[in-house]
Amino acid sequence: GDELMVPPDIVRSMQLRAETLHPVRRGGRLRLTGQLALDPGRLVHVTTRFPGEVVEVAAVGDPATPLRVGMPVERGQLLAVLWSRDMGEKKSDLVDALSQLYLHRSLYERLKALDNQGVVPQRTIDEMERTYESDVIEVERVRRTLTSWRVPANEIEAIEQEAQRIHAEALRGPRPMESTPPAVAAPRTAKPASIDTWANIEIRSPITGTIL
Repeated sequence: GDELMVPPDIVRSMQLRAETLHPVRRGGRLRLTGQLALDPGRLVHVTTRFPGEVVEVAAVGDPATPLRVGMPVERGQLLAVLWSRDMGEKKSDLVDALSQLYLHRSLYERLKALDNQGVVPQRTIDEMERTYESDVIEVERVRRTLTSWRVPANEIEAIEQEAQRIHAEALRGPRPMESTPPAVAAPRTAKPASIDTWANIEIRSPITGTIL
């Protein structure tokens, strides 16, 4: 058979000795220790830019099942809805700024029309012009803030429409009171749908993957 020749000096230096080999009756168990880790290049933490309260967790399937760990999701899929006071206040700031802009623009245009008749001092017109310009700057500031918060353009447009509606109602003035109250109260006008979700923020999946 195969032989391995070892010089005597090597045997002495390594303290080798000859033994007779016997078959192993019971094999030992091989144990390996290790650690699994996620690939950081394919892992995305889903967070929100504002503090708030989770008011809805998205559901999928039929019957609808709330999303949970292990479920696959697609890029852009709705994960949850957050209610944020900061978002609601900033949207209200835009409505207020637009309302001031519409009002002062109307006043400025009226003063300019009367200026042709010489009945309005130039100082009054100049002050109203500066006020109108300040309103324009304020509207742009709030609008840019919402854009930097990644508020979709269609939501900003809905806010502007809400401000136009409020301004139109203000121009009509208060409704006249009836001398005799009706026997049956008229139903209230339904509030705009955008009011129900005024302070809501949608949290969507940035990638296609699995919830961890």
